[in-house]
Amino acid sequence: MTTKSDISDNEHWSAEAEQALDPVMRRAIDWFTVLSDGQADTETIAAHQRWIAADPHHAEAYRKAEILWAGTAQMHRMQKRKTTRCMNRRNFGKLLLLAAFGAGSYGVMKTTAPDFQTTSGERRIVDLADGSQIHMSGGTALSVKITETQRNIILHHGEAYFSVARGQAPFSVQAASGRVTALGTKFNIALLNDLAEVLVTEHAVRIDYAAQSVTLQQGQKLTYEKQQISTPLPADDQVDLSWLEGRLVFIDRPLSEIVQVLNRWSAEQLILMDSNLAQRPVTLIINIQDIDTVLTQLTQTLPIKTRHIPLWGTLIYSA
Repeated sequence: MTTKSDISDNEHWSAEAEQALDPVMRRAIDWFTVLSDGQADTETIAAHQRWIAADPHHAEAYRKAEILWAGTAQMHRMQKRKTTRCMNRRNFGKLLLLAAFGAGSYGVMKTTAPDFQTTSGERRIVDLADGSQIHMSGGTALSVKITETQRNIILHHGEAYFSVARGQAPFSVQAASGRVTALGTKFNIALLNDLAEVLVTEHAVRIDYAAQSVTLQQGQKLTYEKQQISTPLPADDQVDLSWLEGRLVFIDRPLSEIVQVLNRWSAEQLILMDSNLAQRPVTLIINIQDIDTVLTQLTQTLPIKTRHIPLWGTLIYSA
């Protein structure tokens, strides 16, 4: 039996989970739960259509909500046992969609599955047909197409280290909106949302991005995003590529960036709820095998408090 206390907890959970979502996705879920019961009036339907037409991102977000809802259909059949006057169909539907997002259901939205994928905390070595080798970090996905005339890789998300075998066909990696072409080399690419960081450990690569072309030499790294390529800087393999040795090393890095990387390695997803914490510089060294202790380390060294939400993750607030 669902109690008033259970309903209050669910609604509080739902409100906090919504805060952690992109505003467009929040609005898409709102629209879907309003329209899904078939009781919306013509004015509401027209308003929804105007919202969809206003921005292509609106239509994409709504499509994702529809796909996720299909995946939670079985859960929704439990509604009669779980709803009360306080937890109506629309509120329950929203809660299910939020839970689906928190459970990492984004993968079901992809129309084409990657060729290779690692889960959180998993490392994998992929040997390609041409003799090249790819070290994949946790939470990484990539696709491969190798022919006699081309060797193309798509890094969908995550981080990977490439050891390129000699060959006549060019070897290139598409990451975010840029392309990294090997010039007989070993290099690493890490994606953090739309930001790509490229680091070269042997020879050089050419980076083509936003009508710009830059050659990055051995021992250098750079980033590209928002139509800009940064100035190359000296790389520190012991820090930047520590994941290859089973460690994660962050030296005065923004907490928001650290959280994104940690979420590739830990099954416990961390979500920053306070923008004031995002740019706070943090130094942290942790063995990947001890990743479950990272939240304890953060709470001991930073003025933060946390709240765990089942099926979603751990929310991090300023203390």
